[in-house]
Amino acid sequence: MSGSHPPGLDPDGSIDPAAVVALVQRIVQDPWPASVAGRERLFARLGLKASGRRVGGPHTVGTELHHALDVPLDGPVMGTWTLDGGAFTQVYFQLRWDSSPPSPETTECFDEILHRFTELYGEPEVPWHGQNGLRRMWDANGLELDVHYGNEARSSLMIAISDGLLAALTAREQPPAP
Repeated sequence: MSGSHPPGLDPDGSIDPAAVVALVQRIVQDPWPASVAGRERLFARLGLKASGRRVGGPHTVGTELHHALDVPLDGPVMGTWTLDGGAFTQVYFQLRWDSSPPSPETTECFDEILHRFTELYGEPEVPWHGQNGLRRMWDANGLELDVHYGNEARSSLMIAISDGLLAALTAREQPPAP
């Protein structure tokens, strides 16, 4: 594995789209946790293991704090969970990070996940028309489900589950940039 892959990802692993969708379904089946104890219960129920390790990234905004998350899925999966202003706002999975686009396996995985989420949650919203990559969003039982397949520089497949209302409120409370 080259040094350009996020830590812990194996680009040769195989991801089961049905297992990914089943995990997401279990995350969104109940209201979003409003407390630390609620988040801990959710993680315990799902077999998600939060580490104390903080991770950064190019998409960190304002007061967001991203923490590493061990995810009970086979294949090259990296997980994080996010606090923003002290509130639990997101669970994020990076499912693939191939070094050369396009990856047929990643494309098939993306297509299968889209198909299954569309069966469960209806037709997706397609935000940011004209952007690089393919992005689809659903309202999944009141939570925001965001799937993005970047097939330009790398074949990357990402899924984020968040309390969209809470994330919007914490973003609005950010102080203006200097």
